[in-house]
Amino acid sequence: MVGLKDRVLKHGPELRDYMLRTYHGLRWSLLLLSLVFPWVLNVGERLAEPHHAQPSSISGYYHTTAMRNYFVATLVAVGLGLYLYKGFGRAENWFLNIAGVAAIAVAFLPCARDQGATDGSRAFTAPTLHAVAAYILFACIGITSVFLGPLTLDLVDDPKVRRRFLWIYRSLGVAMIVLPAIAIIARAHVFAIEAIAVEVFCLYWIVKTWEYRRTEAEMQGLTGAF
Repeated sequence: MVGLKDRVLKHGPELRDYMLRTYHGLRWSLLLLSLVFPWVLNVGERLAEPHHAQPSSISGYYHTTAMRNYFVATLVAVGLGLYLYKGFGRAENWFLNIAGVAAIAVAFLPCARDQGATDGSRAFTAPTLHAVAAYILFACIGITSVFLGPLTLDLVDDPKVRRRFLWIYRSLGVAMIVLPAIAIIARAHVFAIEAIAVEVFCLYWIVKTWEYRRTEAEMQGLTGAF
């Protein structure tokens, strides 16, 4: 009779492929949900209310009748994805977990209503807590990019490529920390600034995926080849 260990070894490649596809699916889901998020909000509201003013920020779409559900659902999905996604180390896990909780808080602690609001005037708002949660979300991802993203770069053999990745991670991390701060302070073009910050967030996941594919870090981790 074939033992359990032998059966696991026999199906090892399929199991590793299954785990990698699950892991990649989670990362690509986070990327795609975030990538289209601001643009679906904007286009959807324009189609629903073509003669009404647009919200001045991404968060302002919470107060629209047409796009509120999409706004909340996407932030909750991204928040859960960040919480469930496991990084290469305890510190990265903690920052991703905090970012995930912050994303959900952004969804349920809405900003103040503005000119684009189409919901009732007595709708609940928590603008200060909303701003704090939003900044924590981007700050945690920014810190991850600057300090924790480069931790796997020792697997990159070429020193020039390693330095290039390091520069990219640091630049993206700083942008994710600075752009939300500018959006909080700015009085104009807030939606555009926030949309750029979201796309920078997506770019981080793209670069990280590119790095992992180059070094095959995930497969090496699964097979114990380090």
